[in-house]
Amino acid sequence: MKECEFKKEVRDFIGQLNSSDIRNDKDAKEIFKKFDRKLQNQSDRAGIDRKHQKKSKKAFVLKDSYCKDIIGKMFHISLNNDEVKEIWSHYTNILKINDKDVKIHLDHLIKKNCTEQPVPTGLLKVLFSKKVNGVNRVPIFKGYIQALFMVKKPIIKKDELSSKLKNQLSDFVADEGSKIVKHILSTHERENLFDNQDFIEIFQKYNILKERCIDIYCIIININRLSRMFNIIYGNNSGELEYNDTILVEDHKSNYMNDKNINSLVDAYFSENPNLEYKIKESVFLDNVFKMCWQLDDNKNKVLNILRKRHKGDIRRDLLEAIENLEIDYSQDLLVPDKYNKFSSNMDQYPKGDKFYSRSLDTSNVQEIKTLDNLDKFIELITTITGSEEKDKKTPFFYFDIKLKIDEENEGLAYINIKYEEKYYIINCLAIDGIQINGLLYEIFGNVNLSLVVYDYGFIKEKLSGMYKDLKNRFTSPTTNIFDILNILKKFVGLADSHPEIIDLFPDTYSDVFKYKDKMIKVKNSENDGKSELEYKHKNEITIMATSREGKLHTTIKRMIKNFEFSQATHLILGKEFDDSEDTVYSFWQRNPLREAQMSAALFKLNALEDMFKELRKVVYSKKEKEFYHLLEKPISRTEHFFERYRYK
Repeated sequence: MKECEFKKEVRDFIGQLNSSDIRNDKDAKEIFKKFDRKLQNQSDRAGIDRKHQKKSKKAFVLKDSYCKDIIGKMFHISLNNDEVKEIWSHYTNILKINDKDVKIHLDHLIKKNCTEQPVPTGLLKVLFSKKVNGVNRVPIFKGYIQALFMVKKPIIKKDELSSKLKNQLSDFVADEGSKIVKHILSTHERENLFDNQDFIEIFQKYNILKERCIDIYCIIININRLSRMFNIIYGNNSGELEYNDTILVEDHKSNYMNDKNINSLVDAYFSENPNLEYKIKESVFLDNVFKMCWQLDDNKNKVLNILRKRHKGDIRRDLLEAIENLEIDYSQDLLVPDKYNKFSSNMDQYPKGDKFYSRSLDTSNVQEIKTLDNLDKFIELITTITGSEEKDKKTPFFYFDIKLKIDEENEGLAYINIKYEEKYYIINCLAIDGIQINGLLYEIFGNVNLSLVVYDYGFIKEKLSGMYKDLKNRFTSPTTNIFDILNILKKFVGLADSHPEIIDLFPDTYSDVFKYKDKMIKVKNSENDGKSELEYKHKNEITIMATSREGKLHTTIKRMIKNFEFSQATHLILGKEFDDSEDTVYSFWQRNPLREAQMSAALFKLNALEDMFKELRKVVYSKKEKEFYHLLEKPISRTEHFFERYRYK
């Protein structure tokens, strides 16, 4: 492409940016997508990033003057039509908000046009996100207050604020913010809440439109976060303000706002090194490529460049094409495009082979709960089954597991999975208001007539206590009966100097499970023809387990049981490993829709919990208390010896 042609393409693109052609995000996306393709097609020889170009080839740069024109056009379109908003969070190679001169121009537009009007919602969202450099996110104080009411968890950091802004925000939180929060917490009416006089006055003062406001509980969270930043406490209400369904995990491996994690992901898929901590399969790799593109547009080019440069001979052409052709619909949350979804889902076989735990599934017994109406019915089920007249003799059992999501720097609850009798309940927490999930957890962990079987209650307690602080006492001292598989296994290991009972209880499997993971090293393997090639071998040729030295075996068991994985537990108790390929640090549980393999893995885990729990009961009675063995054919009751001895306390 010649320079004159490039300039014409840019001018044509700018000419299309008008209110008659762009009425919503879909219209904007079509125009931006076409122009972005043209930029990408000439980026290898004349792109927008000059530092990656070869010196012999001229680079055409999207100059600041063009960027200012684009920003100016889009600003006025969004100002007059708030339906054009999601586009601001994408195409950051065109909407260069972080460029100094462009940001100065944008600040001027906001100061000039937003004294009586609100800042456009989409622009406000991106200005208070990680995609924008923090200093002076918005040049007017009203913009910060609008963000509290219109943006979920806006990023506001104390060290980014001027002294004047700090004083203004602190005064707002202590006075007007406090009134708003107290009013919300003192009323049970949600529908007409914004018609309250306190809200009306604030909305008029700060140019806030009630139809653009986020959920009232999200407003509480925003004001509360700001109050903590300035150490302002609201007396008796402070405890109620601690609700939060996410935990900050900025350094998580699947946070692709961090460039180094993109390389880690590629290594996790391609690396042949058996010592690598995390290995992932193709479908999980493709999930994460989609996720990284959703988080930041530029990530697609970054991952493609890595694949072409470092893994050109390793990657299949169809997989590369799937990534190249990936187009994201930002109007729907994390919706994986049909074509890409079919391609990535076809990579799956779950479980991976016969060596892994498996059990037939009746999918007709699976109910996905993703509406408030269905959640209310599920809570009614809990009330019904725990209100039985025979509750003193037997207790209903829920086999319980959670799936977490990582979204940029936040970790939250994606799914609660429960099996009761022969039915499976998959509770989609992403589709239901966080306050309602809070109520469900209150019921589940506060019912003396209910029993939960989990794998590692320590993990569940830690995560849920961090996300739902007002329920922390519910999780740390549950009235529900908890049976923790890992905790029971730890009881079979005993003290440091004692013989591990676990050896006697599982004589056929313990030696396969409790052994060191011997480090693998690269060695040259010489062939008869004189050629040699590198291959991985165990450092000591074989995995060492000193069965001849009982002390070392006992030490190995006691050391390994501290961080015993679910797959190791199924191997020990059921004789087969669990396929945990869907439960890695890269697992993408906010994916919409879930892959069939993900759903199968979630259900198989509940089945494995049930099978392990029942097998543990058999093992205990067959080895230790034969006089109770006849009870195995009956439902476990709260008066049974096993119930009392192995309940989590």
